[in-house]
Amino acid sequence: GPTRKMPLTASAMDFFQLFVPDNVLKNMVVQTNMYAKKYQERFGSDDAWIDVTLSEMKAFLGYMISTSIHHCESVLSIWSSGFYSNKSIALIMTQLRFEKILKYFHIVAFRSSQTTHGLYKIQPFLDSLQSGFDSAFRPSQAQVLHEPLIDEDPVFIATCTERELRKRKKRKFSLWVRQCSSTGFICQIYVHLKEGSGADGLDALKNKPQLHSMVAKNLCQNASGKNYIIFTGPSITSLNLFEEFEKQGVY
Repeated sequence: GPTRKMPLTASAMDFFQLFVPDNVLKNMVVQTNMYAKKYQERFGSDDAWIDVTLSEMKAFLGYMISTSIHHCESVLSIWSSGFYSNKSIALIMTQLRFEKILKYFHIVAFRSSQTTHGLYKIQPFLDSLQSGFDSAFRPSQAQVLHEPLIDEDPVFIATCTERELRKRKKRKFSLWVRQCSSTGFICQIYVHLKEGSGADGLDALKNKPQLHSMVAKNLCQNASGKNYIIFTGPSITSLNLFEEFEKQGVY
């Protein structure tokens, strides 16, 4: 179960920040402002833009998360007068300001010359989540590997043309997780890119057993020697993988 005892007065934000602490959010603020500055140097000034603040970044992410909690066709519905409007949270930020932050939002503003991984734009966020998973919870012995269903991104789904919608549905990544089977708590995540070449790209997709073996190894890389029992679907397991994990104390 949980490794930290939270006070009875803890808010939803306190629990959220176990996984996304202020230093991660502050980095988003810095990177977003850097990208906005460079974008305007290249394409012309944007008089409606002022640097985003930490409190605005928290509100911006809150709007994004709200579309998953209260499913709606677009986050912009919050400011509408329709069924999905939410007058109470609409007052926190104007729609115009939200759209400006969305335009420039970045976790990593610029690619490093040493960067080759396709996830470089979001890797710091994924690393923070993983650190939070590891430090905030101790899973049960029995765990499961699987690929959870992902709903279509609701943010601008209502504004897409039919052609854009078809392109969006060809998802460029798959998300896999290792979960505690007693509680459903996610212990580890692995994002697999479907584009490119090499072990992480289309070449791997041609051989699903090879892909699933790679996914399983990535999801269990922190599980060695902990006597975990891992349940998987038939497509993920193989005799070779079983023998390899058994040597590491994973069953």
